[in-house]
Amino acid sequence: MTEVARSVVHEVIGDKIIDVDEPIVSYIVNVLADEDFDFGLDGEGAFDALGDLLVAAGCVPDFPECRSVCSKLSDKFGKHGLVKAKPTVRSLAAPFRMNEGLDDGEAPKKKPEPVDGPLLSERDKLKIERRKRKDERQREVLNLNSIQLHSQFFNFCISISISFCLNWFI
Repeated sequence: MTEVARSVVHEVIGDKIIDVDEPIVSYIVNVLADEDFDFGLDGEGAFDALGDLLVAAGCVPDFPECRSVCSKLSDKFGKHGLVKAKPTVRSLAAPFRMNEGLDDGEAPKKKPEPVDGPLLSERDKLKIERRKRKDERQREVLNLNSIQLHSQFFNFCISISISFCLNWFI
């Protein structure tokens, strides 16, 4: 395949390729001969991959000529069957189950991540736990006080409305 690619490169670029160093020519040929290489629309992929090299190596005089050469390379590689049409949608060859090959047992436990701050002693941990319990008790007391206050206010409102109604009818 590289021999066919080499002959296409020599055919498109012409005699200018003779003056280019062999490692550069081999690189150009190998890039174009790669089965996964995408030439793109009108050789845009080839221009993106090799345009700067072709101009710097003296294969083409300027970038507009380089675009033309890359377009010709794309056409020639397509005629020789070296460019494969890229499928727009890929599908699986066979059905695939996501859980296939997984163990039926439990997943391994994640290791705890190291703490960024200083490590706490047992005594410090107990202090923090006591502080949390104290704060929780205070929140409960405040909540109960709020409920009692609301209840007293509700009872007051009821007694006011009853007395108002009684005074109204009497």
